[in-house]
Amino acid sequence: GFGEAVVLGGGEGLTVRVGDPAPLRIAVQLGERVRAKGHAVRLAAQSGEAVATVVRHGNFASRAEADAKADELARLGLPSHVVQVR
Repeated sequence: GFGEAVVLGGGEGLTVRVGDPAPLRIAVQLGERVRAKGHAVRLAAQSGEAVATVVRHGNFASRAEADAKADELARLGLPSHVVQVR
């Protein structure tokens, strides 16, 4: 299955993180599965002790827009979180 999705946000706006941070190979596989469901996603490195990659979807101006996309992804079995873009 898919990990929980998160909405990210910051000065740059909000985005939806699909799944948990993961090694590159696993993140690429997740990204391919999400793309196969018709969603445009991108991979982004996440800073921390270990190198991890996250799958992100969209750039939203408001929390409501980002939450709506996270809800849509959840209905497709793709849990997500709204997060601040850094």
